[in-house]
Amino acid sequence: MTVAIVGNVLAFFFLCMVREPLLRKREKDISSEEAREQNVRRLSTVNRNDYSQIPAEGNAAPAIPTTPEEFTEEAFKSLSFCMKLKVLTTVLGKAIKKRKVIPITWIACMFTKIYSILFSTFWLLYILSYKGTKITDNQEALNIYSNVMIVSVICGVAFIPLVGKYADSVNPKIALPLAFLVRFTSIVAFYFSNNPKGYFSYGVSIWMVLGTLMESVTNDAILFRNADTQIRGVIYGTANAFGFLGQFLFSLAGGWLFDVIGPKAPFMLVGCCDLVFFSLAVVAGCCNIITNDIAQRKIEKQEKADFKERKMNEQNVLFVNEENK
Repeated sequence: MTVAIVGNVLAFFFLCMVREPLLRKREKDISSEEAREQNVRRLSTVNRNDYSQIPAEGNAAPAIPTTPEEFTEEAFKSLSFCMKLKVLTTVLGKAIKKRKVIPITWIACMFTKIYSILFSTFWLLYILSYKGTKITDNQEALNIYSNVMIVSVICGVAFIPLVGKYADSVNPKIALPLAFLVRFTSIVAFYFSNNPKGYFSYGVSIWMVLGTLMESVTNDAILFRNADTQIRGVIYGTANAFGFLGQFLFSLAGGWLFDVIGPKAPFMLVGCCDLVFFSLAVVAGCCNIITNDIAQRKIEKQEKADFKERKMNEQNVLFVNEENK
């Protein structure tokens, strides 16, 4: 599992940095000597006294993008691979300075993306730990696991529209910490579950899935709203890389805790991580690192509508005055 996760991380970094839609196959770089030769050849076709037609040597290649707004295909395709990585790093750094919430969402991805390992591996191991006491054999454990996952997925699918509405309408300063608090409370409830076949265990699993959905959808919504359009793929790709890193670390730490402490230990680790990030999100909200971008967008939208209405009114007034004349 560890080798597979590491392979996924490396493959994703390769796709993100090399196969990004903006990164096309590099054309051959024109050296300074070749640029001079082109300028000399063009002299034969232009008026020798008209120096304005002679291209400047420094303009032989497009300007290197340094901001997200300058990140275009024309300015990017002629760069070397190392220069592309440098430009990506520079542009990404400036995007982070502009939107300080982006690193917060990357950290959150380390915790939200571990759900696949949490539910596919450690939940099954937790149920199997009751073999010989409350469960007779492996087949019964697999049946219980299947039933729990089916019920959880059905409830999760039913709640997805509500979770999406929650992420789009609630202030991110409240929505993000609250989502992590919900899953933390489900982990606390899970600690008191001692019968994987009981209704309480089913309720806790639904609760945990709902909390995970709230975390993932809310964090992704905040990330997409704050990412610049020109480098949105790079930012989201980096977020997924953080998610793979979280899966890798959780696989190691969770497996060790399962062997040393007990079957509930990996879930307790997730609860501790959720509590830590809940505290971090609250502090980030108080420091305005996490801002209410939903309200800001509404204000900007209203300002644009008011500006458009004023322009239309001015045009109507001018039209009426011209008719009166």
